[in-house]
Amino acid sequence: MRVVIIGSGNVATVLGRLLKRKGHQIVQVISRNGDHAKILADELQCPFSDNNNAVDMDAGVYLVAVNDGALYELNNSFHLGRKLIVHTAGSVPMDILQNISVNYGVLYPLLIIRKEID
Repeated sequence: MRVVIIGSGNVATVLGRLLKRKGHQIVQVISRNGDHAKILADELQCPFSDNNNAVDMDAGVYLVAVNDGALYELNNSFHLGRKLIVHTAGSVPMDILQNISVNYGVLYPLLIIRKEID
């Protein structure tokens, strides 16, 4: 599966590592912080961007791992049509993504995730 990761913090890092380890192709990391995006993209061996308008539209899934407040800003940045987009925020309803794609959901990690733990 081709995956775009939106975010570059703890959850994005751990899930990116796991997806890559399981054979999925991370095709891009997007983050508001270009330095953090580069660090994660280098580890996952993929391109990165700090510009939401530069999203790779050829992925099969878009994994959004940003802080809860940033989720509300995504509606102005992404329009993915029928592509699958999921977020990882436990306190935000999944329908926050309904204006981005008709296929959306939540992947909520039940454990505390720290990128320093492998």
